[in-house]
Amino acid sequence: MSGHWKQASVHAVHEPKLYSVSIMTTNIPKSISTANRPPSFQPMTTSAPSTVLRLPAVRMRVGISRTSIYQRMSEGTFPKPIHLGPKSVGWLEHEVDAWLADCIAQSRPAAAGRAQ
Repeated sequence: MSGHWKQASVHAVHEPKLYSVSIMTTNIPKSISTANRPPSFQPMTTSAPSTVLRLPAVRMRVGISRTSIYQRMSEGTFPKPIHLGPKSVGWLEHEVDAWLADCIAQSRPAAAGRAQ
């Protein structure tokens, strides 16, 4: 037995990282049209800090895969992320929560209609 090492596997559970940023959106350029966006995708009008969610936290919160998130973003049905650096992005928590609330609101009337 001496001289033989047994490698143990360790499974680490990583908590999603949350970042808090202050966002001022009162100076939005006129060239960016928000008229056609759903209400949940309208820019913030306050200077309150917002939490930025990285992809693992977004996936856990909404329950869909990375591929589905990016597909829905390209379709315009999921909030787009903000750039945090050259190779990192994050989603504003209030936009993800609003999207999720919209999904819940859309699914509840359909579920109630089927039960009757």
